[in-house]
Amino acid sequence: MCLLPPQLLLFTTVASGIASYQSANAGARASLKAGQQTAERIEQEKQVAKLNAEQETSDLMKDFSESMASNIAYRALLGRDVNDASFKAFEKNNFSTYKEDIKRIGIQANQVEKNYNLQKFETLSSSIDRAKSMRSQGRASLLTSVGTGIYDYRTLNQQNEALKKREEN
Repeated sequence: MCLLPPQLLLFTTVASGIASYQSANAGARASLKAGQQTAERIEQEKQVAKLNAEQETSDLMKDFSESMASNIAYRALLGRDVNDASFKAFEKNNFSTYKEDIKRIGIQANQVEKNYNLQKFETLSSSIDRAKSMRSQGRASLLTSVGTGIYDYRTLNQQNEALKKREEN
């Protein structure tokens, strides 16, 4: 009768556990790297949003300046005095609108930046949590495989010894 060597069973079981452990660690590293790359992409998007807000502010300033210049030119064309009440009211209203728009752009830009920062934090946190979970699963798999291998080794060894004794008798 052919007896399966218990050492072979133990070796293959432990080797399987080690392979599972290494695979889990590789998955954890990949998760961390993917999280870091996503965080970098989010940071780039945040910088683009910031540049867009700055461009919007510049465009608004340009429009305001053009509007004021047009008002001054129109007033001169009509021969109106610098202190003309209707033109003064227009300038005051124009400046007030400009100031309010600049304020709104700033608030919006801050909210967009906070949103990107939150996305970045959540991405990194999530990838770290996944990596920890993968590593824990790998360790659990390794320990389970080693424990199973030792148990099966002992069981098979006992069975082989019992078979040898029966054959001797």
